[in-house]
Amino acid sequence: MDDDDRVLQAIQPIYTDPTTRQLANGLPPRLLLGWVFAESSGVYNHVERTGEAGYFQIDPDGQRLLHATVDQVIRSKQNSLQYGLRHVQACKAWLQGELERTHVALDPRDDGLSERLTKLVHTVGAPSVGMLLRSVARATQEPLTWDTLTAHWRKNASRLNSGTLRNPERMIANVDRVMVNGARLAPRSMPPSSTQTTPAP
Repeated sequence: MDDDDRVLQAIQPIYTDPTTRQLANGLPPRLLLGWVFAESSGVYNHVERTGEAGYFQIDPDGQRLLHATVDQVIRSKQNSLQYGLRHVQACKAWLQGELERTHVALDPRDDGLSERLTKLVHTVGAPSVGMLLRSVARATQEPLTWDTLTAHWRKNASRLNSGTLRNPERMIANVDRVMVNGARLAPRSMPPSSTQTTPAP
């Protein structure tokens, strides 16, 4: 089984298992597919030396927020997926709150922007994303696009007091790869079709 097939199989329960489907509510499959592909290649029990674990590579801070241990996250494929979905939902919820707090509006024409920012929360950490959004809000009142955010980030990286924001190219490329691979895999990810038996004449 190659990485693509492993990733597709990893998220299949969002279509077939009621609990998992509920946890994935509102999360586009392309985001989940791209995230799992980038972070673990679909290996449910993958653990980094720094403590990130599971399909979605939940970091130690994320594990604490979920009241989970590494062993719990990687105990099974189901655990790895369900804890990962909770983590993504937590990143998304934090982002929505921070957008309101910083009075930053997203440009509705920028498809996938909310997904990119949700992944960015995971990649650089919530405090750094908050710092970046506040910096952008001071610079412009226009609705935010990914191009606007990344251009501002590149221009001001040295002034932003955050270690995870000092290397914008690497972090931006990580998020972009998630979206590219998610879009590539999404057409192959779908609920199992119901089999209909045609009565014999």
